[in-house]
Amino acid sequence: MTATSTRTTGEPPTERRHRRHPGRWLPLVSAPWTRWTAFAVVALWAVYQQLWRLGSANVVTDEPAYQQPGYAYLHGVFTDNRQHPPTAKYLMGLAQVLLGEGVPSARVPVALLGLVTGLVLFVWLRRDVGWWTGLLAAGLWWLPPHGIVGDPSRIDRLALLDGPMVAFGVVAMWCGWRWARGGRWPWILSAGIAAGLSVTSKEIGVLLVPAFVVLPLLFRRWWATLWGGGLFAIGFVVAVVVPYLPFGVVSTVTDMIAFQRQHAADGHLVEIAGIVTRHSPWWANLWYQWQGTGTLECVVLAVGVLAAFLIRPGRLVLWLAIVAVPFFVFFLGVSDVALGEYYLAWMPVLVALAAIGIGRLGSLRGPLWFRTVAFAASLALVAAVGVSSVRLSVSTWSVHPTGIGRLPEVLAATHREDAFVLAQRESPSAVAAFVGRNQTRDPHAGPFDLIVIGQDRRYPLDLGIPAFVEAHPDQVRVVRLDDVEVLVPDGRFRKTATGWEVIPRQRD
Repeated sequence: MTATSTRTTGEPPTERRHRRHPGRWLPLVSAPWTRWTAFAVVALWAVYQQLWRLGSANVVTDEPAYQQPGYAYLHGVFTDNRQHPPTAKYLMGLAQVLLGEGVPSARVPVALLGLVTGLVLFVWLRRDVGWWTGLLAAGLWWLPPHGIVGDPSRIDRLALLDGPMVAFGVVAMWCGWRWARGGRWPWILSAGIAAGLSVTSKEIGVLLVPAFVVLPLLFRRWWATLWGGGLFAIGFVVAVVVPYLPFGVVSTVTDMIAFQRQHAADGHLVEIAGIVTRHSPWWANLWYQWQGTGTLECVVLAVGVLAAFLIRPGRLVLWLAIVAVPFFVFFLGVSDVALGEYYLAWMPVLVALAAIGIGRLGSLRGPLWFRTVAFAASLALVAAVGVSSVRLSVSTWSVHPTGIGRLPEVLAATHREDAFVLAQRESPSAVAAFVGRNQTRDPHAGPFDLIVIGQDRRYPLDLGIPAFVEAHPDQVRVVRLDDVEVLVPDGRFRKTATGWEVIPRQRD
């Protein structure tokens, strides 16, 4: 056998074994222990990025709007925040029941779902593209900054609806792809359930659904389009209806749609690239992505996505593009409401495409010099992401409240936890995160225990306030919280017909 084989192939058995097992030539790349060691390093790094000092970052404007109703839902009160779907808020409420009421507890399920998102990307692309591509996709999701402009935390570390919507959406995509590739019926049923949970976490998740209509057609599974579509629909409807049962399904969905239409008509007051507007320009969410991820990651994603389309694109690349199109069309071409977290909706698709493209760039065939250049380029892209990830890790190590996030310090130090606060040049909802309804922007609604003056150009400043403080330094103490000033009067502020004054506080 050996002699015959040697004469037939013209090479000794040892060389044939090396050809059959190229990993022996590149043990640091292909050996199982190396791969799983690399995975362990990336996964542990991801756990750190997601969970370290989770409760120490600033409370972002909308977090209490979801955290507080979520806690109320678990206690049978279903009246608040009906304009958004309930599933993510249920999870936040459950976390608060187990860990204690508050925003830090509500962040825990969102952060854990962020870890699940990267794990699903790893399992999915490892199986369908390659081991290192799967790990790269997980790393691109887990490690770089995916934040809101002006805040160092990743969006999927915050008690917002976007992280859960994306996590369930990625699970739905993975399950649907497994079914389309020949998987059994539970896969497409699971895809429908996960897609329903995505939509009932945040309504914009519905833009994912059209891609599942196209999916079986890519594999020419004509009959499967009917029966698979039926199973998907069953799972989807169940996952949409059940979370709404305590609210009243039809009335709540109708109210939600009416609210969103009115919100779209009214716009949302934001500042984008120095522009204060209620109706954002078409490029606003791209600007938010650039600000929230950084130039390095934007370049890496752009090059990786381009490479995915140019280097041996297949069904997976095509389907990921089909998934992304409705999100880009809606956020860039239909809606003129933009917020700093919206871009997260398309990020997992960009991450998956970029991982595929970078992986294929690094494995191009050709002359030695060409392969060396291509491999070096792919390593440079990975290194660039590593740089931004290290920067995020450094800031995560010492993350702490800043600016308006330090307002509780002043409330405690002045024994004014029940203070009525006037917000000037500061988002009222940001102040409400710490004092609830005990705040206003109306200078005539006093008297006030404190005045908060921020740097938010969307909101006005009564110029009589700084003038009064300058003229009466003996009656007002100015506490500086980074870029925010808190005015603490020796009594209470009140605006009169002739200007501002400080009146004595009433003691119980």
